Amino acid sequence: MSRPQHAAPAPRRPAPQTLPASGDRVGDFILWDDELSGLGLRHRFGRQTWIVQARIGGTSVRRSLGAAPTLTREAARRAAAAILETLRAERASATCPATTIASFAERWLADCAGQWKARTHRAHTRGVRNHILPRLGARPVAAITAEEVADWFAALPCAPGTSTRLLAVLSGMMRHAELTGLRPPGTNPCAGMRRKASGFTATVLRAKDYARLGRALDARADTAPMLTALIRFLALTGCRRGEALALRWDWIDGTRAALPDAKAGPRSIWLGTPALELLASLHRTSDLVFCENDKPLRASALDKLWREIRTELRLGDLRLHDLRHSFATTAVSAGEPLRTVGGLLGHSDLAITEGYTHLADDTLRKAAESVGAFLSATLEGKERTVAPPAKPAAAQRRQRAPQPSAGSTRTGMPAALVQGFARSRLLLPAYCAAHGLDPVLFRRALTAENKRRERRAGK
Repeated sequence: MSRPQHAAPAPRRPAPQTLPASGDRVGDFILWDDELSGLGLRHRFGRQTWIVQARIGGTSVRRSLGAAPTLTREAARRAAAAILETLRAERASATCPATTIASFAERWLADCAGQWKARTHRAHTRGVRNHILPRLGARPVAAITAEEVADWFAALPCAPGTSTRLLAVLSGMMRHAELTGLRPPGTNPCAGMRRKASGFTATVLRAKDYARLGRALDARADTAPMLTALIRFLALTGCRRGEALALRWDWIDGTRAALPDAKAGPRSIWLGTPALELLASLHRTSDLVFCENDKPLRASALDKLWREIRTELRLGDLRLHDLRHSFATTAVSAGEPLRTVGGLLGHSDLAITEGYTHLADDTLRKAAESVGAFLSATLEGKERTVAPPAKPAAAQRRQRAPQPSAGSTRTGMPAALVQGFARSRLLLPAYCAAHGLDPVLFRRALTAENKRRERRAGK
């Protein structure tokens, strides 16, 4: 053994040809083998361990072989050689252009397992095994195209939500392929793919709906006190049903409930005065906040009560989760910033919160007009308070409206492109980029075309 080197960075010193005598060196250092590069005997405060270290694909990899007293030098050399050969073979196969999705999927699931919860990992594994590998497993990762992904996605025999999640799984696999060098950066074949339309429409409670819900809960407060309290808590905080059912008293700290684990990891449920008053009215008989006879509330009982309430309110499609949608919409309509709303809901990504803004279109439209008028006046050096421009009379609008040319819509956009978007599987930004279109103008053309079709359908 030779070439002693401290595990921590240190100035290089001449490497002795023999092991130092006991007591000559202290601390943490490594003696590297002259015969097999990468094999070392690590001395750490009196303990000796054989290790193997190599640089594979630009990354330093170290493996422990075992304690020196139980492993001879020759045995350590044989074990280190086998490990080095395996590491180099794995790197070669990982970057081989012929690597298939089937073989790469195993590595992806192993490499990224630490990023997901156990339930998410199991769901991804099932999705890969049941829906991705049967059709795409034999295809090389480096050669798969957007057209192949589109055909696979269109043929999925799943509900729209499940299909969308499977597309996200495949997209994550392709992003990992870019990181490992199997695909060039920016070549994800799933990018820009249009999701399948879902038939789900969120129901948002209005002020009068909240009042009716409150009366329905009051009428059942004596017969089902904990269940009605739980529903009120969901409405007042916007938290998820599972978060409320698992809530413990020792998680509540002042004006927040600190959840150690939620859908996206640890988060806080922020408690306003009404929510705090509700919690103060409950009897503390168990570790759980919402319980009956020291036992957790049954989800089946909660669902049964909710079905009864929504039938009474004549809101047959209203789900408990719609209380969360309604909470978010109320916050957005009240002018709260999206980042603030996302914090209240426990969103890890602001893009998720943006999905709630379409539920408050009227409020946002008025806000856009107000802000736009203010900025326009400021840029032109006018007074800050300006009245919105009066809309032209119908006759004037008709006179000013340009006449569409043959093969064009009223907005001047080619009709073939507008109609082709309905058949395309690309999202609007990707579709516009592919055809060199202005996304803003194209969106207006789509809106105008939809209105025209609605008028024709109503005749």
